[in-house]
Amino acid sequence: MNLASIVVYMLVVVMIEPYSFRMKHVGFVLLSLMVLAFGVCERVRAQGMTCGFDRIGDLGDLWTTGASFDGSTMTLFSNNVVLRYDMAAPGNPELIEEFTLPRTLRHLRFVGDLALGMQTGRLYIYDISDRDAPVELGAHSISSVNGIEVLGDYVYIARDFPPAEQGVHVADISNPEQYPTLMKLGPEADGQAIKRVGDMLYATSETHGLVMYDLSDPAQPELIQSDPVDYDGQILSIMIEDGIVYSYESPTSIITIDVRDPEHPVYLDRVEFERTFTGFGLMGDWIYASDLQNAVMLVDRTDPANLQRRMTYELDNNIDFISAGAGAVVIYERGVGTSLYSPAGSDPVGDPIMELETGLFGFALDNALMYQLFEHELRIFERGGQVDYTLVGTFASDYSMRGIALGDGVAFITLGSSGLMSLDVSDPSSPSLLAVQALDHSVYGIDLVDDLLYVYASGASWMWTVDVSDPAQPYIVAYFKDSFDAKQVIVIDDIAYIPEGRSGLKIYDVSDRENPETIGQYDTSLDAYSVAIVDQIAYLPHSFTISAIDISDPTDPVLLSDTFSRDRVKKVIAHNGILYARTDGGELLAFDLSDPTTPVFVSELAGLSMLTNQDDVLYTLRLDAANWIYELVGVDISNDCSPCAGDLNGDGVSNFFDVSAFVALFGSGDLGADLNGDGMLNFFDVSAFLVAFGAGCP
Repeated sequence: MNLASIVVYMLVVVMIEPYSFRMKHVGFVLLSLMVLAFGVCERVRAQGMTCGFDRIGDLGDLWTTGASFDGSTMTLFSNNVVLRYDMAAPGNPELIEEFTLPRTLRHLRFVGDLALGMQTGRLYIYDISDRDAPVELGAHSISSVNGIEVLGDYVYIARDFPPAEQGVHVADISNPEQYPTLMKLGPEADGQAIKRVGDMLYATSETHGLVMYDLSDPAQPELIQSDPVDYDGQILSIMIEDGIVYSYESPTSIITIDVRDPEHPVYLDRVEFERTFTGFGLMGDWIYASDLQNAVMLVDRTDPANLQRRMTYELDNNIDFISAGAGAVVIYERGVGTSLYSPAGSDPVGDPIMELETGLFGFALDNALMYQLFEHELRIFERGGQVDYTLVGTFASDYSMRGIALGDGVAFITLGSSGLMSLDVSDPSSPSLLAVQALDHSVYGIDLVDDLLYVYASGASWMWTVDVSDPAQPYIVAYFKDSFDAKQVIVIDDIAYIPEGRSGLKIYDVSDRENPETIGQYDTSLDAYSVAIVDQIAYLPHSFTISAIDISDPTDPVLLSDTFSRDRVKKVIAHNGILYARTDGGELLAFDLSDPTTPVFVSELAGLSMLTNQDDVLYTLRLDAANWIYELVGVDISNDCSPCAGDLNGDGVSNFFDVSAFVALFGSGDLGADLNGDGMLNFFDVSAFLVAFGAGCP
């Protein structure tokens, strides 16, 4: 069954039996949609740093202490209350079952009509065939339990104390009322954690890292003789997906282990966090981990052998629980309740463009050309694809080159104490020297505005403007006698805005090119390194603060708000309603400017040093610490967060849940399924959904 055959079938039905289309034949159509759903790959929309991970649902003040997922069903545990939800529409979960156990149980497991769990050193077993009146079948004393798993009539228990009982035990619970006889499965496991997947049991081991048992005979688990796993700390938890183990390794790491060949498990990678975290969940391409405070940290696990720290989101309150599945991230915020968040979209960080050696002094982009400035060499690359750059030209110099700005076929380069250089780069394969202009002092920074260069020395009290209307004959126009420690220049309508270190933001009237005049200043007590201007608001970072300043009257700048950062901010760039900030520690922060007077922190990318942007790509440096090399990478900052047409439930993914949502709306006559907007539910809406769904979320 393909899309064409479904459409032909529906067309015939509509022409012959318009009314019965929804009544008699809707079952076939919906079944066809299900078949199509499983034939289309799940696809996630492209995104920038600020898309995805939105609050999409609220379960009130529910205190969630555990969660499990089975397809589109989510089961939450809140102390002794069990709640099951249909997650066909993750933003609007439907409660399908709720019942209360007599006790609050840890490590809760369900097997048919039995519920098993631990409390205060006892294994409790309940008959829950009557949800309104669970019956206690057994309460068996077993101490120091860190996890239980069940297969048929057998329970597997991880114990870490007393030393003689440390490890994994198996017990027959076919008669729940009878005290189970525990059989220890040898000395290999340390009893910290266990996990069952099919007929395989995985357990942590202090000596081996991980041990595995074959449960083909549940009563007699067989230890698989496997290679020890190389690891640094103690493995304290186990999650498994697609043959990859994800484990919490003490004190602050998540590691991955390939167990597809149980006899030869392979350690893959480790990602470390700054603080101990409360837990993590897996969904799609992401690991969602929360720390002991209010941060949710995302790790790209597209390649489990190359885990990448990506976005960090901050919630309003501390996080006590996190899990993920069935199209939603489940979070309990302390004192607030349980909320559901949409999955993150695609990774905004692209593949590495190239490796860079240390000593990069300048970086500039001009359409398809990239200029990299090293102390004695300019390198010019031409872009052939998103990450395909080819070296097309170089220029070597005995001068020490420090900063670069691009004009029309010309590159202007500061030379420290040697002044200013002009290069003809109209033929990028053969750059040639045009001129060298001497200056009285050393210069490093440079910005080009029209045909006027602003050149300056960080930490010094001089800045010049240089006329380069004829690049072969540059000449000094003016000297800014009041300037000190300039970092950057932005000129708008003959007004120059210059962050000048501890002088804050200096504002100059440059309408008279030869006589620039100071007309305003926003003073800061700490270094101002950069500025970004959107409309009539300047965003000025100084130390741990980003100040939003009203510059509608340049002679009287007025503070609107101060936004605080977790680290010193060194550079800011504004694009598509988002303010991007680079910190001293190598983080890239994103702030929402929906209210331009008050930037609001949205997310953070770790380990990136921002250079510049071109169109919807932010170019950054990333240190490959393992090999001590820098990689040039691009970050998607398009920030197009609109859902695609096939993403009916708005979770950023086109998959089975969207089919289910459409089925529910269409079957109930809800005009939410009226995708063509004609006020009716008919073949054309089904066809529109099929086309949109088939396209996925690019």
